[in-house]
Amino acid sequence: MISTSTDGGASWSSPAPVSTTTPAHRPAFTGEVAVNSKGVVAVSYYDLRDLTPTNTTTLPTIMLAKTSSDHGTTFRADIPLGGPFNDLVAPFAGGFMFGDYSALTAAGTSMPSAGGIR
Repeated sequence: MISTSTDGGASWSSPAPVSTTTPAHRPAFTGEVAVNSKGVVAVSYYDLRDLTPTNTTTLPTIMLAKTSSDHGTTFRADIPLGGPFNDLVAPFAGGFMFGDYSALTAAGTSMPSAGGIR
């Protein structure tokens, strides 16, 4: 979900989904947001869209990003960044954990691409 402000944070839009996971109702989590120098918004997140109802042995997870050039009102198609990988082999610390610290950053006008974060 994302909420945006165009007045310096005085007011905010209603939260709207960024992930359009197919099939529906599969979790997307650990969202990270960055804005480049041209005002393009990027959101990266992990997604469980490849998990099938009969799979009880792995947790296939992918990392995706989406970008928006209209302040987060609409987002372009998914940009694959990594995976699938089995989230069940991640360290367990009250839940499967990729790490405590992660972020998405922009450098000038660059944003995520199919080759990774640039």
